[in-house]
Amino acid sequence: MKELLIDTSHTTLTIALVENEQLVMDFVAKGQKNHAQTLMPMIESMMANAQWEPTDLDGIRVAEGPGSYTGVRVGVTTAKTLARTLDIPLKLSSSLELLAHNDHKHRYVVPMMNARRQHVFAGIYEHIHGEWHSVLEDQYISVEDLDKSLELLDDIGLLGDAQQFTFSKGEICSSALQNTSHAYELIHCQYREVTNEMIDTVVPMYLKKVEAEEKWQAEHPEESVKSYIETSK
Repeated sequence: MKELLIDTSHTTLTIALVENEQLVMDFVAKGQKNHAQTLMPMIESMMANAQWEPTDLDGIRVAEGPGSYTGVRVGVTTAKTLARTLDIPLKLSSSLELLAHNDHKHRYVVPMMNARRQHVFAGIYEHIHGEWHSVLEDQYISVEDLDKSLELLDDIGLLGDAQQFTFSKGEICSSALQNTSHAYELIHCQYREVTNEMIDTVVPMYLKKVEAEEKWQAEHPEESVKSYIETSK
């Protein structure tokens, strides 16, 4: 079984080709801000180097968010388009759980991404005997509230953008390798599978509205989100 794995949810662009859950080839580029220009050419290059044809793919996995609005949208849209065109299943996983899989040392792993204004996208995952369980679901949360949620836990690893903040508990991982997502780890993440018939229902997991939408809704409290979307066309 041959699969294409994609994560563009943060500044790192990471892609992997996997056959029968074994890594064939991967690509990781940190500090990227042009995922839209880089993603498809890199996929094409990797497929060519692996001597794979698009029709060889049996499935696609993608990190659906949260993360950068533009980055998540690029990854999910590309994955949807390829899955629909090739008529193959699409599997979607949390970008935060993907990052959490970098830490096998701590019992509790807290992956996070800076969402600005002293807020983060974060979740808490418990790692027991090689299995991962969600303790605090992925959410947009203040750093203060996240810190409070750690009070009753011990043996905590803080990943991702944790170095940008101060926490009362936990070990902040400083290793660049641990703080960088790797698409190959999507193989080990929980996922939801979407078939071609439902592909149009897939949307990125943003967890927070964009500022323009928040502003519009604040100015039009009587209107629904659907109304906003229709108005903004």
